[in-house]
Amino acid sequence: MNKKVFLFYFLIAFLLKASSQCPTAIIAVEDTVCAQQNLILQNLSAGGTENLWDFCAMDLSKSYVSENSISTGGGSPRGAAFVQSGSDWYGFVTVRNNKNLLRLSFGSSLSNTPSVVNLGNPGGLFELVDQIELYREGNQWYGLVVNDQGSNNLIRLSFGSSLTGTPTAENLGNFGGKLNRPRGIAIREDDGDVIVGVTNFGSRTVAMLNFGSSISSALGSITYLESGVIPGDQIIDLEIGKDCDSWYGFVGSRATVDKVYRLSFGQSLYSVPLIAEVVSFRDAVEDVFELSLVHDGFDWRLFGAGQTSDFMRGDFGGDLSSSPAIEPVSLVITGPTSLEFPEGSGVGMILDYSTGQLKRLDYGYSCSLSERYSQEETPLNVNYEVSGWHYITLKVTDASSNVAY
Repeated sequence: MNKKVFLFYFLIAFLLKASSQCPTAIIAVEDTVCAQQNLILQNLSAGGTENLWDFCAMDLSKSYVSENSISTGGGSPRGAAFVQSGSDWYGFVTVRNNKNLLRLSFGSSLSNTPSVVNLGNPGGLFELVDQIELYREGNQWYGLVVNDQGSNNLIRLSFGSSLTGTPTAENLGNFGGKLNRPRGIAIREDDGDVIVGVTNFGSRTVAMLNFGSSISSALGSITYLESGVIPGDQIIDLEIGKDCDSWYGFVGSRATVDKVYRLSFGQSLYSVPLIAEVVSFRDAVEDVFELSLVHDGFDWRLFGAGQTSDFMRGDFGGDLSSSPAIEPVSLVITGPTSLEFPEGSGVGMILDYSTGQLKRLDYGYSCSLSERYSQEETPLNVNYEVSGWHYITLKVTDASSNVAY
């Protein structure tokens, strides 16, 4: 039985900057088609060398529709990372007091209840462990973990080609004292180099580490630099995004100031950023602790969670240099220590330090489609099996790694 399928981005989705260095992303598609009928797409983009279509993009402009609790086995979870390998989803959680690493296996969807395996203390190197980030290079998986206080160091985990095993661990040290109570971490690729940003709770700075062409680079080849002092109080989390040809970072300053600061790196992520307060965030979240930056359709959104249960969303529109509009979001949680919106999952994930539980925020969007993503210039044979609103986005990247949506 044929039913109508309404497409939200039915005419044009694009981001156009004044800079001539940026590509443009423009698509055209029929506004209404029947279920199981192929879409007729047009890619009218300019200046790009790579395309990434998402035919089931999530809409985070609304509030989530349900909240579910998942047990991580107790302890004091501090950091979490969620990735998809093949058709399966995995989560990795660091437990601060027990010095353990947990693997959560969700199967084909993060909406499933995961099986939890305690991987112990890799290499005996976890101390007061904090945030974790996962990174895939070719068919190899790696992780980076920060130790707060004590060793003040960065740990590299090597999983090999499968996330189902126990990783080996290597102590990368503190890079000549550039790590001072490291807490937040972000990994990005910029012009062929793997760049890692780390927030320093102790010195209120951000350290930028350049691993060169591979995250597996030998310790002696990794270079580093440090930002100026960030105003405020306790700097914890770090989020990084590239808007056209410019890199931006965001950090939260908790405790007595409750502010969010924007780091403007310019065209090179491995540089000392300019630092400025994002004024509209001031006092939006009490005791701001965790941030999560997401590109959602046309818009950039920055989510923030505070240790006293406040939760908010900042909407930048299409420009990360703009002043975002703030929307409060209701959330029942008392001690968030990790806030993630895994790409392609349709859910948000928050760790609750006080209860040892993982909260899943379900936005209620589902999409029945054989192939969600396509890297073709103009995909063919794309159709939806069920009726409803569906969201299509296109990311265009040029030869200099500049991006447009």
